Amino acid sequence: MKEGNFILKYRWSIIIFSVLLTVIVGYQALKLKIDPNIEAMIPEDMQSRIDTKVIQDIFGNSEMIVIVFETDDILKDSTLERIEKISKKLNRSKNYEQILSLFDVKNIHSEEGMMVIDPAVLQIPETDEEREILKNQITENALAYKVVVSDDFRYTAIFATVKDTVTDENAITEIENILAENPGNEEVHFGGQPYLRENISSNVREELIYLLPIAIGLMLMLFWFSFREFKGMILPLTVVVMSILFSVGLMSLIGWQFTIISLLLPIFLIAVTCDYSIHYITRYQEIGAENPDFTKNEIIKTAFSRIRIPVFLTGITTIAGLLSLGTHMIIPAKQLGLLGAIAICFALFLSLIFVPAIYSFGKPTLHAKQKEVKNAQLEKILRNIATIIVTKPKKVISIVVPLSLLIGTGIFFIEIDGNVVNFFKKDSDIRISNSIIDENFGGSQTISVLVEGDIKDPVILKKIETYETEFNNMKGVGNVVSLATIIKEMSKGLYVEGEEMYNKIPDTKEAVSQYIELYSMGADPQDFEKLVNFDYTKARILIRVNDGNSSTILKILDDIKVLTLDDKNVTIIAGDGVVEADIVHNLIRGQIYSLLTALILVIIIM
Repeated sequence: MKEGNFILKYRWSIIIFSVLLTVIVGYQALKLKIDPNIEAMIPEDMQSRIDTKVIQDIFGNSEMIVIVFETDDILKDSTLERIEKISKKLNRSKNYEQILSLFDVKNIHSEEGMMVIDPAVLQIPETDEEREILKNQITENALAYKVVVSDDFRYTAIFATVKDTVTDENAITEIENILAENPGNEEVHFGGQPYLRENISSNVREELIYLLPIAIGLMLMLFWFSFREFKGMILPLTVVVMSILFSVGLMSLIGWQFTIISLLLPIFLIAVTCDYSIHYITRYQEIGAENPDFTKNEIIKTAFSRIRIPVFLTGITTIAGLLSLGTHMIIPAKQLGLLGAIAICFALFLSLIFVPAIYSFGKPTLHAKQKEVKNAQLEKILRNIATIIVTKPKKVISIVVPLSLLIGTGIFFIEIDGNVVNFFKKDSDIRISNSIIDENFGGSQTISVLVEGDIKDPVILKKIETYETEFNNMKGVGNVVSLATIIKEMSKGLYVEGEEMYNKIPDTKEAVSQYIELYSMGADPQDFEKLVNFDYTKARILIRVNDGNSSTILKILDDIKVLTLDDKNVTIIAGDGVVEADIVHNLIRGQIYSLLTALILVIIIM
């Protein structure tokens, strides 16, 4: 029993050191920031992140906040007046690069052989006849129909491209203020990556606020039921809280940020870190009950002597399992593994050293008579199970092994889903908004195909047009837009329906250049800067995906790669959809690596 002497000798030093260390490191948790950026989950040197950055450098930021208005007819004068006011205010704001709405997208048409470029809604209709004419114009406009207005005219959207320098919170707050200043009867929905990230941040905070107190309350009830003493109830909780504060504070100290995966850390620590102190307290009470003549110090030393090795080995195997996440490709998973392992080390110290030091104050509270009553029914059940295992091992194995294999076959039916939207409840605002965007506006996720060469060359433009057609026929693709789409719309400003070149790409480079020059005379050529660079050497085919399931996106990517395999003009396939696919791929691979590593480490330890 000499092993526990140092605890009794240095009990005050142990307690003060443990508390001070927790306070100093845990204080840093107040400075912790939440990072809702999904791209940050994969390393910066991953090809999908590099390619997406290249696309952004060429065509600018493409992250948009989507504001969707829902009503029985969006062409009502009151609805259009509201959208017009909101669009004007957003266009005057310095927080957005580009605004797209019914009053911003163009209606290119011909008048007396001249190209005329007007907003999709030039004038708010006052009569049913005027509304019907406007409806027909929008239906024929590829830049507006199913882009900023739904096919049934129940929804219309405003797309606000946020500048890189503007935070999600500031952009969303401004939009909410503008909407409040311009009220209406339409139901409003929000979508887009900035809105999604801001929702993740607020949800992480809310989950921590609600989940931790609930978990702690349940723990206190269980500890009281198990130990029936104040120390037995409070000390395991103290170990949990100190371990969480230490690990979260350490996260901030290192410079890491809290992610949606990091949310698992405190919940995981609640479940695991209390185990070691429970082992000590249980053994302490058992020794006290079995040896009523033992002094308090004798109980402490005996319990420590009996429990230190099994508890230490239990903790080491858990640490090994967590450190195996270091082989994972997902960055927050690596961070979770390291922080969890450090927290377990700290919990082991608290459980084996700090808890006995606390128990050295006061008197043992559990004696033999109490032991006879305490948890008698539970103990009876456990003893019966133990008897069956010991007396009939072959039967137990013959049942457990086949049952485990049968249940284990479920692993082949697991579906990996990297769509962050699905992290939210089905009835949440973000899921509802995302569904509306997917069903009516082409989708909330994008894939960009970069085409390089002389973009004004009709051969390349017609190739892009062919790709557009092929991409639109792929399952899960909502709509596709490119410079070819714009050029074909420009042709409607020079020809009337029925003429040979109406809604077609011209046959010569000179004609293409003339289309663009004529457009520049009546509108801003920067209208399509998101689709082509300044010198017309790089163009983007923008694909919107209306099915966020990872399997769908992976299939679309595979089909795109097969279709463009031998095309030297296609140099990059990128976008948030590609990043998500990379996350899913690395999630599977990382899980396999970490499980194999954990298995090897645990076998070595055992």
